[in-house]
Amino acid sequence: MSHSPRSGSLILAFSVLWLVGLACSLSAPTPAAWALTPTAQSLAETAAALSATRQAMTVVLPTLALSPTPTLFLPSPTAPDTPLLAAGPWLIYLTDQGKTLVVRNPDGSGRAAFAISPLVDVQDLRAGAAPRGGWVAVRTGQASGYKDLNLDLIHLPDGKVDRLAGLLSPDLAQRVKSAPGSHPEEAALALLQPGALSWSPDGRYLAFVAVIDGISSDLYLYDTQNRKVEQLTTGSNQVATPSWSPDSLWLVVQEVDSFGDGTTWQVGKIWANHMVYNESRLLYSPPQGSAGEVFLGWTGPSMLLVYSRSQAGGFALHQFDLEALKDHPLYAGSFSEIAFDPQSKTLALVQGTTSGGKAVQEPGLYLMRTDETLPRLAQAGEWHDLIWSPELNFFSADGPQGWLTITPDGQFNLIKAETDCASSPNKSWVACFGDNSPGATPGLRLYQPGGELMQAISGEPVQQVTWQPDSNGFFYLAGSRLFQVKFPGLQAEVMEENVQSGGANYLGWVSAAGN
Repeated sequence: MSHSPRSGSLILAFSVLWLVGLACSLSAPTPAAWALTPTAQSLAETAAALSATRQAMTVVLPTLALSPTPTLFLPSPTAPDTPLLAAGPWLIYLTDQGKTLVVRNPDGSGRAAFAISPLVDVQDLRAGAAPRGGWVAVRTGQASGYKDLNLDLIHLPDGKVDRLAGLLSPDLAQRVKSAPGSHPEEAALALLQPGALSWSPDGRYLAFVAVIDGISSDLYLYDTQNRKVEQLTTGSNQVATPSWSPDSLWLVVQEVDSFGDGTTWQVGKIWANHMVYNESRLLYSPPQGSAGEVFLGWTGPSMLLVYSRSQAGGFALHQFDLEALKDHPLYAGSFSEIAFDPQSKTLALVQGTTSGGKAVQEPGLYLMRTDETLPRLAQAGEWHDLIWSPELNFFSADGPQGWLTITPDGQFNLIKAETDCASSPNKSWVACFGDNSPGATPGLRLYQPGGELMQAISGEPVQQVTWQPDSNGFFYLAGSRLFQVKFPGLQAEVMEENVQSGGANYLGWVSAAGN
């Protein structure tokens, strides 16, 4: 039986003198009668990008004196020195081996601590934060052995915790324990997948995956207005990656026959629920070779941008019209990474393949709009960790050349020899950091957007940086200590010890007011 949903249902213009060494070409405007065809235009832009960025740069960071040794500043663990803002935003993180949630004002003032159950995935601090309302949804319990798995809803700034549901029924938990590798374990795996929590853009609904009834995972919906949980799907297959349309009217989900090794899923069909009409629609069946569908974004109220993934990367990029139930192929080529700006309808793709040791496509970062058929090379070279930052209005990626930002119209900045960077919200400063991982430069350094190194803040390994919303300072995580750096002194202060860490995404932001 197939798994069927419910029945009926940055960048400011800064001086970039370091770019002078790069080759560039200027030409007079081309008369209209000489306009290139789309294919020729793409090839011409690709050639121009190649001439500017063909050689990767190897740069050694200059040695600068570090800022003074960080001072220990620990506010009272029981009472905030300043009341928490009524509507946020608030910085949140975990201490006490994940048993305590700490909340602070955006400038670091105030402190409130609340006891919580340990999280299954600390990334829920980000993924589980509602767009508004001050809610944080987290999966709690022990992933190993699937013990005591629950969905908790934390409300800020008061720290009240509501247990919405047990994610895994006791009966199924026992069956998983006694028969590892069985179909029931596939249901348990569905609960632990990234993307198992999804808030509607209006902040009203929380879609989540659970096994409350039966032996397969289903899609559930929590309504913050009537405080009720509703089951949206039934069937024998698993569900994964619920995704909302921008107007909160459509909820798309994929059914999964098997999660395999976690990277190569066996996918069944793609479904959509309309929240007003209580209508469910079968959209399409993934193409052969799909190891999972990725819902990249929306190009319109009912136009879903999606692609299929494989072990080699993504392919079969297309748009699907949920209203007309029509598929619109966009780009048949493959890519290793992709990101999307829904405002300008621009895609950034990392491409570059080889065949028999010979390059068949120039490696680089490509741009294309959803009304185009061919991507154009914007920056040659190897690039990784491609993302779109809607608040900053640029794509970013890193590679041997450094940390790159590029706007949808192709304007770019490069900070050489850096891999992980965080731009201030006003785009006036960039904090670059690294831990002890291969290819990273340990420590923390402050740059101007054009790549001018201003000051080295710390030499110890740093895992994460997040800026204050007012751009007057930032927080960073180094080991198990949380630091704050403020302008104009730029002296690192230890804000908290024993912070749960070990990687990125251990700091989150929550707001009750929304955007």
